[in-house]
Amino acid sequence: MKTIFYTSTLWDDNLGLRDKFLYSQILYISLWDNGRETFGADGKNVSLNDCIDHPDYKHKLIPLSSRLSRCDYTELIQISRSQMYKSMGVLWDRGYIIRYGSSDYVIADDDVIKNFFELRVETGLRGTPLLVYSYIANKNKKYKWLDKYHVCIAQDLNLSPLVLSNCLRDLTKREFIAEERHGKRKHLQAIEKTPPSPTT
Repeated sequence: MKTIFYTSTLWDDNLGLRDKFLYSQILYISLWDNGRETFGADGKNVSLNDCIDHPDYKHKLIPLSSRLSRCDYTELIQISRSQMYKSMGVLWDRGYIIRYGSSDYVIADDDVIKNFFELRVETGLRGTPLLVYSYIANKNKKYKWLDKYHVCIAQDLNLSPLVLSNCLRDLTKREFIAEERHGKRKHLQAIEKTPPSPTT
């Protein structure tokens, strides 16, 4: 299963990054299991018009996937089991997952699910490096090299330019990112990383 990140969560200060990763994946699985596949064949956005409205929420309520209780998110979003439980508690405490009546729901709206990209967890990266690498890899699907001022990338990811610069330096040093200089600008390309073959 793909690991999806909904970019609107980047501007939500109520959540840490791993909370946002977990929320995104719970939302993605719940949408999928409720017949609202994020990846439609026609490429159109999913609509939540037929989801449940709650009088106290401007968001829609998507029934929580029945797989939630048995899904191991530790591999899907590269966090430890203790981090997973802690983040799950944050999502409940902050109202991103709620109980309404006798059922549990994850909240979202059309703006939340409009923009997303795949987290490239097969790289083994975690946290901010995973976010930055996945963003660049997603852009590289359309453009061989990402030609964008780094300050604009930082804005897209709601990171400080210094944090992004340090992250790019680290990813380049570890050969996750290739750089191509064009004058004062650096174009970026994610180097595809394949997981190691299992030993026999």
